Amino acid sequence: MTGCEYKHTPLGMIPCEWRLGTIEDIGEVVTGSTPSTNDESNFGDDYMFVTPSDLGSNKYILKTERGISINGLKKCRSLPAGSVLFVSIGSTIGKTGITTKICATNQQINAVIPNHENDCAYLFYFLQLKATAIARLAGKQAVPIINKSHFASIPLAIPATKEQKNICAFIDHWDRSIDLTERLIAAKQERRTWLMQQFLTGKVRLLGGTDTWSTVTVGDIAEEVSKRNQGQMGADSVRAVNKSEGMIPMKNHVMADDLSRYKVIEKAWFAYNPMRINIGSICQLMEAEKALVSPDYVVFRCKEHRIDHRYFNAFRRSHRWQSFMEAAGNGSVRIRIYFEDLARLTMLLPPMEEQRRIADFLDIADRELGLLRVQLDALREQKKGLMQQLLTGKMRVKVGS
Repeated sequence: MTGCEYKHTPLGMIPCEWRLGTIEDIGEVVTGSTPSTNDESNFGDDYMFVTPSDLGSNKYILKTERGISINGLKKCRSLPAGSVLFVSIGSTIGKTGITTKICATNQQINAVIPNHENDCAYLFYFLQLKATAIARLAGKQAVPIINKSHFASIPLAIPATKEQKNICAFIDHWDRSIDLTERLIAAKQERRTWLMQQFLTGKVRLLGGTDTWSTVTVGDIAEEVSKRNQGQMGADSVRAVNKSEGMIPMKNHVMADDLSRYKVIEKAWFAYNPMRINIGSICQLMEAEKALVSPDYVVFRCKEHRIDHRYFNAFRRSHRWQSFMEAAGNGSVRIRIYFEDLARLTMLLPPMEEQRRIADFLDIADRELGLLRVQLDALREQKKGLMQQLLTGKMRVKVGS
């Protein structure tokens, strides 16, 4: 690292040898287009055709859901490898990526073909850092949009080519760490899922378990609870079931003024919306001793002498559970599955001690995954802070001779 003098600009203080420019100073800005879908000869496997769904997961675009033919490419603006793509229309404004080979994009994407004085990764990291701020420029429209001229005129600080490359190489260390951590999480999650399926079907036994398992129904090992609030708890106790986040505080504007009919749920109990359980909206209360859920929800608890609630929580993620839900829902999100319907689902049940051993093993795997996710979040925050410092020149990377 090295110090330097700074100068005042509309973007704030930047190093004196950096210049103030816009995205169009980095390279040519191109808006994509889609060849006629009525002509099947426009599509094929000759070239990648990038749409917003292909962006966001990785820095580099290695594959796309759809391709176009040589004929289709002739009707679009082809982009060389090293072009920087930015979604500029719709709800996913801000998704970014770098092309790795000749391709084309649809009209939701603005592309920048960097000139020889600028590094594509430098622009990629700038757009990644500023994606949220740029998205706000679209305003609150039915279809948010950043048009080509507006996008091209976005200002940024531009260092010399060598420093751009050194900045990108520095940030890339964090990208590699993030990528490795994501891969490790994915591998461990896949292993946990595989082991869970083996444990829950008895194909793998822990500590040499040999006792016979029984076949039971959910109704045999759990019971519905319909205890009402009756004014004992307030709005801050109301929870909603979220498929990805579990039990979350319910927004005030979607709850009733009178909470007396809301159902009480206690720690380790389960709740679900009977119209959405078939798409995975069910969870267990664990962060509080008691809470409230909508009177429309189904609440049930495990019979403690029959089943460990942690074992049941694992079972609801099993293939057996998913198959039952798919058959009951038949692809519809409007099917209602009440407890009496769920109670008919059959499952294999090991003796209590083996249930606990299985649950303990899966708890350890979950804690390991949790620690890795905390590490991943920390790496992402570090990268964000690093980009903020490096892309504004507040922190300098030494430029070699």
